[in-house]
Amino acid sequence: MANGNGEQSQGVDIAAEAARNAALVAKWEGGFNPLGALRNSNMARWVTTTFAGSAALGAVACNDVPDDSHFCDENPAQCYMDQDDDGVFDNEDCDDDDPNTFPGAPEIPYDGVDQDCSGKDLTDVDGDGYDGGPNGDDCDDTPEGAGTYPGAPEYCDGEDHDCDGATYEDDSVDAPTWYDDADHDGQGDENDQGETSCDEPETDIPQVQTNNDCDDFNNDTYTGAPEICDGEDNNCNGEADEGAVNIVYGDEDGDGYGDPDKAIDVDVCDPGNLEEGWATNSGDCNDEDPSVNAGATEVANGVDDDCDGITDEGTSTYDDDGDGYTELDGDCDDGDAAVSPGTAEIPHDGIDQDCDGEDETDADGDGYTGTATAGGDDCDDEDAGVHPGAGETADGVDQDCDGLIDEGTEVYDDDGDGSTEADGDCDDGDASVNPGAVESANGVDDDCDGTIDEGTDAF
Repeated sequence: MANGNGEQSQGVDIAAEAARNAALVAKWEGGFNPLGALRNSNMARWVTTTFAGSAALGAVACNDVPDDSHFCDENPAQCYMDQDDDGVFDNEDCDDDDPNTFPGAPEIPYDGVDQDCSGKDLTDVDGDGYDGGPNGDDCDDTPEGAGTYPGAPEYCDGEDHDCDGATYEDDSVDAPTWYDDADHDGQGDENDQGETSCDEPETDIPQVQTNNDCDDFNNDTYTGAPEICDGEDNNCNGEADEGAVNIVYGDEDGDGYGDPDKAIDVDVCDPGNLEEGWATNSGDCNDEDPSVNAGATEVANGVDDDCDGITDEGTSTYDDDGDGYTELDGDCDDGDAAVSPGTAEIPHDGIDQDCDGEDETDADGDGYTGTATAGGDDCDDEDAGVHPGAGETADGVDQDCDGLIDEGTEVYDDDGDGSTEADGDCDDGDASVNPGAVESANGVDDDCDGTIDEGTDAF
């Protein structure tokens, strides 16, 4: 075969090749896809072989093939295949046998396949520098998990950012420091070292997140508190009573207690500097009577002497326990509503409920104190027939409170021989005489059969 200069080239029929190329181009233009033909023949490089020949052979140059051929580049001497029909030539497609693998293809993380031809599989989806998946140590490799990886800063948000399996850790970057607030004023003790944790520590003392209270045992004292006339540094600025306004009250009766309806503000904290007729407290409910004020003692006079809104409380004319009786009415304990004249007595409790002067210790009225009271000897203080010295009867009751039941009666075995009078014991004071005894020559009816010494030599 001749080359482009009219010379023969390795026995190939140049004219036939040129004709075949022209036919393929014609088919291409008519809608034929030569890729299939190329794949099913040994002509994978037909373009390289034939198009290099030039116009002298009547061949079509590679760049003369229609632009949408998708298998030639602009170099007449080099053309490429797209064997997996993914639209990318094999010079750029890193796996031209897989239509899901080409530059720009969606990457499937952790499958060991480089779908997008980037040179490696995608193992760090969130781009935080740590691999996820079954072989990685990033516990959240989702696109939203770039802030989660081993060693990441931890936050008090319930998420495990550092992948150690724990949340709400005390070393979280946003964990607050908690301080004791012993006086419940909302500000913590300035001397407390505090405890850093996401959650409020569980202690007996309330916890807050500030520590600017200079006296955590006084809830009137904290940073920003209003200054009052008490000689204390209420607002924790290092000064006492500065700028404090004292409220004073008119005191016409001069008893040291003012009328709450006569209040004014003065810049005077020292009561000694007050003008006459003024007081620093407002506990006077009658500023025309010096014996009536918040510090007075209540007396039985029909007047509210101590200004507490109650008249004569704590005196003999007032029913302090609300049981309907005053001390003047005979209430012997006006602090206990269960004690008053006419109240039912509870025996043996040491309390005089009915105010008759004594506790009830002889409930059955038999003249003997029940054993429920210390020193009592009536073993049944609800039965007047039972008491020490009572006559014993055959009724199964210990009438005389001696600890024995029915002793001295026909149903009791007084001599302990196993037989009672009711059993036929003819002498219940002699244990040798009873219905089961053996008769002997002693002039006694030992066996209680009505015959004396029968069966003996004396009979």
